[in-house]
Amino acid sequence: MKPALTRFALVAVVLLAVIVLAPLSRAQDKPAEEVKPADKALTVVGVAVAAPEQSGRFSTRLPFRPGTHVYYRLACPKGVIGMDEAASSLSAFADDTGKSLVTEKSQGQGGNLGSSPSLEEDHKAIRSEFVSDKIPATGAKALLLKGKLAIKVGAEPKDLKTAGATLKEKAKLELGSNTVTVGSVTASDKTIQVDLTSSEPLEFITSVSTVVDGKKVEADISGSGRAGDGAETVYSRTYSLPANLEKIEVTVTYFSKIQTQTVAVDLKVGLGL
Repeated sequence: MKPALTRFALVAVVLLAVIVLAPLSRAQDKPAEEVKPADKALTVVGVAVAAPEQSGRFSTRLPFRPGTHVYYRLACPKGVIGMDEAASSLSAFADDTGKSLVTEKSQGQGGNLGSSPSLEEDHKAIRSEFVSDKIPATGAKALLLKGKLAIKVGAEPKDLKTAGATLKEKAKLELGSNTVTVGSVTASDKTIQVDLTSSEPLEFITSVSTVVDGKKVEADISGSGRAGDGAETVYSRTYSLPANLEKIEVTVTYFSKIQTQTVAVDLKVGLGL
C-alpha cells in the first residue's frame, strides 16, 4: 500500500529542533540570572493527524480531536512555573507541500497553541501541543513550525515559615511579589484541607510542608482550580495537612521572583514515512 496521510493516522515522529532561549523580565521584577536551556530542550514527543468524519463531528473512538496535533516537551532545569499564552504564538505552521495549517481559532483555543500546558511534578519541564483543525495535504512528509513560546521561570526560591494556627480563613501570606489568601479550612479525622487562593496561578509555590516525628512531610495537593468573570480570575489550590494544625509549623517554599523568557521555535518535524 502506498504510504499517505489517511484519516485517523497516528504517526510517531523523529525531530531535530534548534531553539534559542532569551530572557525577558517581568516589569515588576528586576532582571535575574539568565536561565540556560538544556541541549535540545524543545522536543516533539508525538504527532497525531486525523481527518474529521463526514458529519464533521468528533469521533469518540479517538483520544484527540480531528486535525493536526504536535505534542512537545520543553525542558527547563532551573524550574518552570507556567506559560504566558498571550505572549506565545506560531507565525508559521505548514506542511512541506506549502499548505498552511495556521488558524485564528483552533478547537476552542487561541491560534495554534492548543490546550493549557501541564507542568511535570518537579517543575523541570512543561508539556503542551501545537494544534490545527486542518490536516496536511496528501503526500506531505513533514511539518514546518516557526514562532515563539513565552515561559515563566522561577528564580530565587525562599521559605516562609508560619505557625499552623495562623492558617485561618482570610489570612494573608506574602510570598515575594504575590499575596496568597487562605480560603476555606476543612477538618477531617486525620487531615485538614487548607485552600490557598491568588490572583496569579499558584505554580510559583513549589511545596507546602511540615515536620512530623522529626521528618519533613510534604502536603499533598488534593485539588486545584480557577474561577472568574472575564475581568478577574482567582486561582486556587488545596493542600492536605496533618489534623493537629494548631500544634505544627508549616513551611511554604516558593519562587520569590518570576522571569518570562521567550523560546524561539523553528522546527521541522518528519512524519517517518
